[in-house]
Amino acid sequence: MTKPDTETHSSQGEFLFFRLHKYLPLLLLGIHFILGYCSMNGKSFTFDEPVFMTGGLAVWRDCDYSVNPEGGVFPQVWGTIGLANDKSLKLPHSRESLIPNKLTQWRRAVNMIVNAPDAYRALMRARCMILLLSVFCGYLVWRISSKIYGTKGGLLSLVLYSFSPTILANGTLITADMAAATAFLTAGWYGWKMIRKITPKNFILCSLTALWAVTAKMSGLLIGPVLLVMGIFVLSRKKRRNLKYFKILIVTGSAISILIWCGIWTAYSFRFSIQPGKSQESIRKSLLHQSRSGSTVLRTLSDYYFLPEAYLYGLDYTLHSAKKRSAYMLGEKYDVGRWYFFPFTFLIKTPLPILLLILFSAILAGYRISTAQKPLEAWHKTLWKTAPLWTFAIIYIISCLTSGLNIGHRHLLPLYPIIFIFCGGILSRESWKTQRLGTLTCFTLSGWLIIETLLAYPDYIAFFNRAAGNKDQTYQLLSDSSLDWGQEMWNLEEFLQHENHPEANPTLVYASVLNILPPKYYLPQQQVITLPMFADYSDRKYEFNPGWYVFSATMLNDVYHSGSNQQKYQRLRRYLRRRTPDKVIGHSLFIYKLTQPELNKIFCKNK
Repeated sequence: MTKPDTETHSSQGEFLFFRLHKYLPLLLLGIHFILGYCSMNGKSFTFDEPVFMTGGLAVWRDCDYSVNPEGGVFPQVWGTIGLANDKSLKLPHSRESLIPNKLTQWRRAVNMIVNAPDAYRALMRARCMILLLSVFCGYLVWRISSKIYGTKGGLLSLVLYSFSPTILANGTLITADMAAATAFLTAGWYGWKMIRKITPKNFILCSLTALWAVTAKMSGLLIGPVLLVMGIFVLSRKKRRNLKYFKILIVTGSAISILIWCGIWTAYSFRFSIQPGKSQESIRKSLLHQSRSGSTVLRTLSDYYFLPEAYLYGLDYTLHSAKKRSAYMLGEKYDVGRWYFFPFTFLIKTPLPILLLILFSAILAGYRISTAQKPLEAWHKTLWKTAPLWTFAIIYIISCLTSGLNIGHRHLLPLYPIIFIFCGGILSRESWKTQRLGTLTCFTLSGWLIIETLLAYPDYIAFFNRAAGNKDQTYQLLSDSSLDWGQEMWNLEEFLQHENHPEANPTLVYASVLNILPPKYYLPQQQVITLPMFADYSDRKYEFNPGWYVFSATMLNDVYHSGSNQQKYQRLRRYLRRRTPDKVIGHSLFIYKLTQPELNKIFCKNK
C-alpha cells in the first residue's frame, strides 16, 4: 500500500506546483518591483542621474542631443517620459560651445535640479520607468530559462534575478545600465531565433531589438559581433547547403544593418547637428578637432555625415574613456585599467549563494555531459540550446577585461541575467537523475540569498558579500559606483537634523563627497563648508574649525582630487581615513565629529 500512497502524494504535489507556477512569476516580479521601489525611496541623486534626466528632457522638448550624448538616447528618453510636460522642471538652455563637454552638461543638470520645486518627486518618477525595465528583464529571464530548462529552471532563474542586490541596485536608477542589460538579453535571444529560422517576424524582432541595444548604450554595438559569432556557429552545424545559407545570412545581416542605420537617424530626428538650428559644418569641424579617441574611422564617418553627430560624439567619448580613467582597488589608486578589476568586483559583490550556485551549475553540467550515452552529442546539444547566452557572455567578458574603465561593478550588469539563466539548468527537465540533489541545493541557497538580500536592504549599491568582511570597511576595497555614488545625501540631512539641529546652537559641517550636486543643496539649514570634491564646489577660503566632517568613500580614498592639493586638506583626509568614524551611513558616507584639540593634533603633527 505504500507505493500507491507515495505516487498519490507525488502526483498531488506535481498538480499543486503546476497550478501555482502560473502565478509564482507574477508574485516574484511584484516582490522585485516593491523591493526595488522601497530601496530607492529616500536615496539621493546618484552622480549620473541629473545628467540623464536633463538629457532626456532636452530631447523631448527641444530635440537637443548635446546633453549626455555618450549616455545613450533610449534610457534618457524612456526615463523622462512622465516628465516631458512637467512645467516645474525648467530646462536651462545651453549658450556655450556647440560641442558638449562635461562641465556644460553638469551646469545644465545642476541648474535644472536646484531650481526644481520638487526634484525628489521627479527623480522617483524617472526611476520608476527604469524599474519597469528591470521587471521586464526579469520576465525575459524567466521566459528564456523556462524555454531552455523547463518550468522549475525558469522559476529558479527568476528567484535569483528578483533578489539579486546588483539588479536591485542598478535597476532602480535612471542610468543606461539597466536599459543596456535588458536590450542585450532581448537582442541576443531574438537574434538567435532569426539566425536559426529566417522569417519576417523574426527579422523584424531582431532588427528592432538590435536597434534598441545600440541606442541604449554605446557598448550596445557589441551586439554586432554577438550576432556574427552566432551566425558562424549555425553555419558550422549545417553540413549541407552551407554556401546557400551563408548568402542568405549575408543578405539578411545587410538588411538588418540598414534598418539599424535608419533607426539611429530616426532616434536623432533625422538631423546631423547635435543641437537644432546650428551650422552642420562648424559643428563637424569642432567634432574633428576635439576627437578624444583619435579614431580615423569616426572622422571619416563625420566627413561623410554617415551618422548623427551626437551619436558619433558619444561613441568618441566612450572610446576615449575606455582607455584611461582614475580608479581605485585594494587600497591603490591608478589610471590605466587592470584586467582583474571586474573578476575581483564580481567575486566580492556577488552574494555567496549565487557564486555557489554558479559553481554547482558548472559541475552538474559537466557531470551530465560526461555521463550521457553520447557525451560529444550531449555537449553539442548544450551549446546549441544556450548559444545566445554563451556567445554574448564571451564577447562581453573580453570587452570588460580589455577595458581601461574600472569605475564600477555596474558595468557587469548585462552578464547577470545570463548567469541566472545558466543557473536554471540545475533544475533542468532533462536532469531527472540529479533532480533531488539539485532541488535541495537550490532551495537552500535561494533561501540564503533571500535572507542576505533582505538583511542588506536598502543599501544595495554598497552591497558586498560576507567574504569582503566588515561592510563599513569595504571602502578599502573599492570606490566610486561600486560603493559610493552620492546616494546617501538625504540620509545625511536626516542625521544632521537630529544631531546638529539648526535651532540648537549648531556647529559647522565640512563636506567632501562624490556628488554632482553641491552639498549645500542637500543641507540648506546647515552651515556648510564645501571641501574639495570631484565636481569642484569647494569654498575658496575657509578654516578648519570644530564641527562635523563628512567624507564619502571615494573622496576619503582621494580617487578624484580636483583642487585638493592643499596640504591641510590632504593631512586631514589621511588622518580621517585611519580614524574610526562617529557614524557611517549606508556603508559609504563617513561622519566625524572633530573637536579643537583633535584638530590641533592633526595639523600640528609632523610640523
